[in-house]
Amino acid sequence: MIIMKNLKTTGSEICTYTHALNIEFQEFEIWIKNMNYKLFLEYTHSSEYYKRKQMPLG
Repeated sequence: MIIMKNLKTTGSEICTYTHALNIEFQEFEIWIKNMNYKLFLEYTHSSEYYKRKQMPLG
């Protein structure tokens, strides 16, 4: 747990910190999207996917 000793931070410091957090979150969001896309590609290129796509010949 971080305890803030100095609460008299200037507005610009808070703004910079918030901006840094925002950038970090955006990068994390992009990473999640890339991971989801990678998993989607792995799934769609697996033989199991094509087995499910085929109609049963019953």
